[in-house]
Amino acid sequence: MAPRTERGKRLAYHDGYEYRFAEHSADGERSFWRCTRRGCSARAVGPNESTTVAPRAGGKPHSHPPEPSKQEVRSRIAIAKGSGGNDSGRSTRSIVQEVNRGLEEEQLNLMPARSTMMRNINNSCSIKGFSEANSRDAIKIVLPEELVSFQDGSSFLLFDSRASQPNRDIFFVFGSQRSLQRMREYRDCRAWDQPCYIYDGL
Repeated sequence: MAPRTERGKRLAYHDGYEYRFAEHSADGERSFWRCTRRGCSARAVGPNESTTVAPRAGGKPHSHPPEPSKQEVRSRIAIAKGSGGNDSGRSTRSIVQEVNRGLEEEQLNLMPARSTMMRNINNSCSIKGFSEANSRDAIKIVLPEELVSFQDGSSFLLFDSRASQPNRDIFFVFGSQRSLQRMREYRDCRAWDQPCYIYDGL
């Protein structure tokens, strides 16, 4: 499993610096990346659908020293997450021990707490269909009924754009019939400057 940010953004590395995917070029042939360090304006560029990058010509330099340990740490975390739903029969403790094996002290200090990693692995193992629902390729996401249903059996997956808008940006809408009804009653909230939150008591 390739390293990604906590929000699922692709990551790339060059000379000890870490970049996250930003956008594709207009012609679709290149990908643009930005440094993951907050406040750093450095950018990188590479071929589309590749994580091989180089600093953008004429771009701003990094405002901080390189952090080569980050790449190894992200890779180990990705391995741990990918081991959760593989039905290997291994204990979560053994997975964590294997993932941490060989790391230097600086890298170990950047790793999540052992208890946090074990909890995340257990969660991914215990949810049926987790690996399919957690696919990084949106077109391949499969949402089993048990993952999108309330206890009474009604579904809270209201819309899946893949069904009616193929070959376009993919998005899902989750909610309940009750929340939809309340949104109909409070249509004016669409014009508010702030987000409109409707608590459904789930």
